[in-house]
Amino acid sequence: MAVSYLKKASKSAVSSDPEVRPVVAEMLSAIEAGSEKNSRDYARKLDDWEGYIVLSRTDLAEALRLAKYFPNERFELSSGLGE
Repeated sequence: MAVSYLKKASKSAVSSDPEVRPVVAEMLSAIEAGSEKNSRDYARKLDDWEGYIVLSRTDLAEALRLAKYFPNERFELSSGLGE
């Protein structure tokens, strides 16, 4: 089965841009300091994502099971989480 990507970066993980390291360090510090709220802010800003970030083990198992059978679909988890 071929690998399909949801999103591809325009630059490689090893970037020669000297501005990358301080930006990433600032982002990681903000996430560490602000926990889930700052993670959500970056998810919204960078990926236009406003769904759940942290799932229970039960919801994660259900999402993985559903994704296996419906890889191109969005679905709602029984707990009401998801999209």
